[in-house]
Amino acid sequence: MVKPNIDEMLVERCPTGIPGFDKLCNGGLVRNNTYVVKGGPGAGKTIFLLQYLWTGLAYNENGLYISFESDLTDVMQDAYILGWDFGKYDQYGKCKFVRLDPSISDKELSKQILSLVSKYDVKRICIDPLSVFNMTINDPAKIRRILYDLCALLKRLKVTVLLSLETSGDGDGELG
Repeated sequence: MVKPNIDEMLVERCPTGIPGFDKLCNGGLVRNNTYVVKGGPGAGKTIFLLQYLWTGLAYNENGLYISFESDLTDVMQDAYILGWDFGKYDQYGKCKFVRLDPSISDKELSKQILSLVSKYDVKRICIDPLSVFNMTINDPAKIRRILYDLCALLKRLKVTVLLSLETSGDGDGELG
């Protein structure tokens, strides 16, 4: 018989609402950490992120969806088709949808995130897609530094974060 790890039972979890996933993760993601959802085009990364935000609303946890690519209207319409009407939550600041320019500086990105988390008391963040850094920055060391600094900031803000990373058909999706 395997005994449960007492430390593991004390870890605060952040349920995703994704059928079967939370059970695999002992109740959800560990709070205040950053996770990467990686897959090819059409794999369901954005749906995974949206389900995570929608579940947060059921737990009264405000969310933030940051996109560097997608038209937010399209994202919200896709969510609506799945039964998730984010429109009213966005309007009232419970789950904000924000599009940022892919060429935003790392300092400006941090400033924007800090401002939005503070203004809307955000507990869950999704950034979709992270792959944009490979398209706008040609220096792998700089990409790693930006991501390290971003993850450190998000940890200090005590938010639980999902980042999407698109891979190519051959599975390549490395950053930096």
